[in-house]
Amino acid sequence: DMFALTRNEYAILSTRPADLDQLQRADTDEMHEVPHLCSVAFTSNVRMGKSTAARDLSKPKLTNGVWSAAMSFSKCHAELKVPVDANAPNVFDGDEFNRAVRFWTYGYDIFTPHRIAIAHDYRRSRNNTFAMGWRNKDDES
Repeated sequence: DMFALTRNEYAILSTRPADLDQLQRADTDEMHEVPHLCSVAFTSNVRMGKSTAARDLSKPKLTNGVWSAAMSFSKCHAELKVPVDANAPNVFDGDEFNRAVRFWTYGYDIFTPHRIAIAHDYRRSRNNTFAMGWRNKDDES
């Protein structure tokens, strides 16, 4: 099991979901390419920056400092010890960096999974105007 390969009770497996096409290739892909968060962008909004591909990992890769809310798997004590910051209500840009730092200061280590665990159909959602905003389907605008 992927979590056990970290050999770390305080491990968090986290990355952005792979594209659906990448998941479909995963069984035949000899390189075992997985999304890997690798930078933080400090602009007017602090955001997790780009992701790249990690290839041929034999076990999850320790990353620390980058965490994604889109895919985060840990023992439940991580959520109990490091809850969402109650002093930052309604924060969207910057919440992932905030949480990564807080996980780290509480002794948690963030790892990139070595195999694809979750996927998203990015092509389809980019073409769906309702998926790209905060509107409801019932909204007329």
